[in-house]
Amino acid sequence: MTIPIDNPWVCIVCRRQADSIAVGRPGRLGWLCEECGPERAKDAYMMQREFYKYEQRALEKVRSELMEGDLVVPDAELITFLEWLINTFGEKIREELDSGKPPF
Repeated sequence: MTIPIDNPWVCIVCRRQADSIAVGRPGRLGWLCEECGPERAKDAYMMQREFYKYEQRALEKVRSELMEGDLVVPDAELITFLEWLINTFGEKIREELDSGKPPF
């Protein structure tokens, strides 16, 4: 994935809805949500080329929480599942940034 630069609607870290705060410089801003905060947003902004490695580890952690096999989600539960997926990814990416592990 690519980091959402200059998109005031999307958090640079977790991809959820951004608030009215950004890091960076004019013409190249990374917006953030209240949960991620400015420190995590600065980290993501500064490591734009390596951030995908954090994302990959977060996605692997989300995948580990799903059952093995083909994923089938009934229509009535799809919105709830997608909400869980997005929120869980946000939690895992914040954990990855907070862990202090290098991006490799």
